[in-house]
Amino acid sequence: MKWRSVCGIAVVRFAGHDLPAPCVLAMWHGCVNSWVAAMTAKRPRAPLAIMIARDPRGDSLALLCRWLGMRVVRGESGKRGWEALAELAREMSRGASAVITADGTGPALVAKAGAVSLASATGAPLIPTGADCRPAIRARRKWDQVRTPLPFGRVAVALGQSHQYPVFADLLSIEQARRRLEDSLNEAALAAQAKG
Repeated sequence: MKWRSVCGIAVVRFAGHDLPAPCVLAMWHGCVNSWVAAMTAKRPRAPLAIMIARDPRGDSLALLCRWLGMRVVRGESGKRGWEALAELAREMSRGASAVITADGTGPALVAKAGAVSLASATGAPLIPTGADCRPAIRARRKWDQVRTPLPFGRVAVALGQSHQYPVFADLLSIEQARRRLEDSLNEAALAAQAKG
């Protein structure tokens, strides 16, 4: 894991200032609020395109991400999710790095095929990302148990080892990549929790 300290709205530990562009940043849904808080203090040099659900609950996050200068792509699991992945791929062809939650609309901590499929289709490296904050409000009754940072807290962002994915030959290779991503995301999330 890589770390860099910076100051801003929060004390942030983040090593993503010099991300390869384009790349795919994948994280668990429960890490998003901490990650966005980190982006208010220190953003990568490369433009970012983030996938946010079309559901009205995603409207405020989409507004905040646009305010932070990110390109917002709306989509979710299913057919519209694949359309959103195609739009993310177009943004990546223009030099943006993509941000995607691997567990989408649930269940929590179970990676779907979208992030590895996007990395494979674009040839971009996939970087597992974890983020955590202290003190925080935890939404215990939500499926992802997202943590939202409180003012003057600490946010930690951990970047795992990047992965390159070739064009997948069959469903078994997609499943193996999905499981590998799941393990890498768990490691990154634990690293961020340890530093947060």
